[in-house]
Amino acid sequence: MLNDLRISLRGLRRSPGLAAVAVLVIGLGIGANAVVFTLLDGFLFRPLDFAAPERLVRLFGTQESAGRERQNVNEATFFEWRRSAAGFEGLAAARNMGLAVTESETPLNPLMREVTTGYFELLGVRPALGRTFAPDEHQPGIGGVAMLSHGFWQSYFGGDPGVLGRTLELARRPYEVIGVMPAGYRNPAVNGDPVLWLPLTEQPVPDDRQEDLRVVARLAPGTSPAAEQEEMDRISEQLAALDPARHEGRGVRVVPLHDSLVETLRPALWVLFGAVALLLLIACGNVANLLLARAVGRRREIAVRVALGAGRLQVARQLLVESLLLGLAGSGLGLLLAAWGLGPLTRLIPETINVPLLERVQLDLGVVAFTAAAAVVTSVLFGLAPLAWAFRASAGTPFGTRSTGGRERRRLRGGLVVTEVALSLILLVGAGLALRAFVHLARLDPGFDPRGLLAFRTGARGPEFDLPEQRDEFIRRVVDGVRALPGVEDAAACQFPPLFRGFGFSVPVSVAGDEPAEGGGPGAQPMRVTPGFFDVYGLPLVAGRGFDQRDGAGREPVAVLSAGLARELFGDRDPLGRAIEFDGEGRRVVGVAGDVRGVASNPGAPSYVYLPHAQSPTPPAMTVLARTAGDPLTLARSAEQVVWEISRDAPAYGATTMEQILADTDWRPRFLLQLLAVFALLALVLATSGIYAVLAAAVVERTREVGIRVAVGARRGDVLAMVLADAGRLALAGIAVGLVLAAAASRLLEGQLQGVGTLDPLTYAAVSVLLLAVALAAGTVPALRATRIDPVKALRAE
Repeated sequence: MLNDLRISLRGLRRSPGLAAVAVLVIGLGIGANAVVFTLLDGFLFRPLDFAAPERLVRLFGTQESAGRERQNVNEATFFEWRRSAAGFEGLAAARNMGLAVTESETPLNPLMREVTTGYFELLGVRPALGRTFAPDEHQPGIGGVAMLSHGFWQSYFGGDPGVLGRTLELARRPYEVIGVMPAGYRNPAVNGDPVLWLPLTEQPVPDDRQEDLRVVARLAPGTSPAAEQEEMDRISEQLAALDPARHEGRGVRVVPLHDSLVETLRPALWVLFGAVALLLLIACGNVANLLLARAVGRRREIAVRVALGAGRLQVARQLLVESLLLGLAGSGLGLLLAAWGLGPLTRLIPETINVPLLERVQLDLGVVAFTAAAAVVTSVLFGLAPLAWAFRASAGTPFGTRSTGGRERRRLRGGLVVTEVALSLILLVGAGLALRAFVHLARLDPGFDPRGLLAFRTGARGPEFDLPEQRDEFIRRVVDGVRALPGVEDAAACQFPPLFRGFGFSVPVSVAGDEPAEGGGPGAQPMRVTPGFFDVYGLPLVAGRGFDQRDGAGREPVAVLSAGLARELFGDRDPLGRAIEFDGEGRRVVGVAGDVRGVASNPGAPSYVYLPHAQSPTPPAMTVLARTAGDPLTLARSAEQVVWEISRDAPAYGATTMEQILADTDWRPRFLLQLLAVFALLALVLATSGIYAVLAAAVVERTREVGIRVAVGARRGDVLAMVLADAGRLALAGIAVGLVLAAAASRLLEGQLQGVGTLDPLTYAAVSVLLLAVALAAGTVPALRATRIDPVKALRAE
């Protein structure tokens, strides 16, 4: 083997151009595979960084009437689950919240999280300093305590090791610091990275309105998610029987925690892995063609070795050692390309999106082991063609012979090119389908005008905002203050802007006086808004009016329906002035607003019931919207200062634009499209170079034949047509095979595409024409070279 290694290195040094091209091609193929494998490893393969993560599950609420299979739950439901479920070691929950750091001299509104009893113990997480929350610290009336993230401890307290016992003023209330979490700790079960954790106060009468708790549970030893699903189904039936008003049509879904985090990404990741696997096969075909050409040039050498006593296995071993050297060098280059490309790849994901487990996407020993295995596999793959031909060559004695181009060799090379074209067509079809779907999504009218629209969250907290009218007055003052800012054309507030990510729970709605529908009627999301909301949001009213000063507290309860909900409830009847039953009370319909259409994740039009903010219980937080004349984000700091001046207890956070929110909802198809486009472009380049290399070698081998044809009267146009015909035949054969394979492979994209079918004829036709044109272009240079062959020189060389 050492002797084979020495001979192989010497042989590759004599062909530096071939070796460099082969290593580059292999490096591109393995590098793309290493990048996507890194994604798979970080998101799918590695277990979560918790104690016994295989026993952790998420519990989601379901709601049949709203068609919701996964939603957060309210406090009352969570505590009922915790009392009733016996198959869990424990249940815990968390929710995001915001409190202003009122001891700060400038507005400081860090993300915080309230957690229930035993939350960190259930996950098996220990603080780096101090302790977690004691059970009695979750009871009403107990003094405030807080835990810090490592980053907040460093930035706000300067990493003071004596931070335990110090106080932090949140909404004018002192909180004692009792613990600091480890550096780098993240809990992907909930959105966002908090800097503070607070104990969720367990009230004697839990809140049953705000469905914002994310529930995680640990299975008891010996149980399974399927078994606990059955138990939770029984509990749901019992709760519905005891309290139909609250629990009818609602259920539970038990999902392994890891699956709940990655299942929306899993299909796209496997599609990408299939794409880079095809790319690697195309690269192997290219290198196989290069090595086959090298083997043809060494036919005499191989025959001499055989004549001197070398066996076929010895010849094969040396050729495989050469392939292995190229494969290992290519894998090293691939690792470098992966390390370089991983940063730009992760930056394709918007910074405003909290993607669970993204921090684990990094090169590690597992990725290195994968690339080493890929090097061995690819070395065997691209070494098979020259090896098979060498076996045949070693059986002959080609001394003193010339060849006009062996038919078997040409057939083998042509087969490799046909395979490359077919595989490239699969990738190009996938990228084309993704592009058409993305263009379709980009052209969707969201139903409102997102341009120049600033959105940020705020909430009235503190003792001076205990009463609903006090909270309503706070929101009114914030809206008026933001409206008065230079550059702001108008302002309003709403519970959440429609399509805001992470929001959505539905309440059954029905027409007063009509026979109640089974399950309580269609579900609609309540949306509390202030006067002027529809104008500020750019959401047109198709009938009736919006809200104004006539719709204050103590006045007749009114509502505005989304257009789709109005059609579902009233059909062809005029909804204006009609009464509806919603959330336990009657309301008169005064207007119908246009539908706000979903985007990539949900292209349908959600149903909304818009309610006057002054007539409904004020939620803990509201979203303030400002229609601006310029860049909305330039006013974000000024808007936060408005809230700070009205009340230092109130947080102001999450400033963004509606255009950014819409873009964030489309990040998955955009991410898939961008990567598929890159891989498809690489495949097209490799296929083009493969066609060119084969035709160029064929022209060299057929020099004598071309010379004879020209000598007996063939015109240069005939020679040009002959070579281009070869290119066309190879391309058409590859296209025919590729169309069949692409039709089967495109089924993997089902569910990833919106607005375009996986058998879209326009995409298939466009890709086929593109590949044929590229093949003919690749064959043009060798064809022109063939027309310049001098028949006298060609025959004299023989």
